Amino acid sequence: MATIIKSKRIHGTGKDKYDSVRIGLNGRFDTIQAAVVLQKLTIFPEEIITRQRIVTRYNDALSDIVVTPTVIDDTTSVWAQYTVVLHADQNRDKVIEHLTAAGIPTGIYYAKPMHQQVAYKHCPKAQTQLTVCDDLARRVI
Repeated sequence: MATIIKSKRIHGTGKDKYDSVRIGLNGRFDTIQAAVVLQKLTIFPEEIITRQRIVTRYNDALSDIVVTPTVIDDTTSVWAQYTVVLHADQNRDKVIEHLTAAGIPTGIYYAKPMHQQVAYKHCPKAQTQLTVCDDLARRVI
């Protein structure tokens, strides 16, 4: 039971943190984290502006190399992650290796699309293959 409760508290994860084996939530917010976030909320609007400036610089520098992220008109992102999509001829493992060697941290959110997660196997999905979703999951960093 403890394993199931911990899993549900951390997005329903199984052995791999990006493998959802059950429906869960993000319930790891303790009192100290809440106090820090309350203080950060006072500067949040300025932080969003700063993040957008950084994203603009990244996009300007990377748009010839990868597909850079955009947001829908009249919307704002807080840029919790900056996700790029590699071109079909780029090898993600080699790109990550190159970036790591240069001291640039990377991550893959999420290598396994929702329709392939165990937690969602009972949910309705398209009758055809979700080829665009599957392709993007293989090419994002």
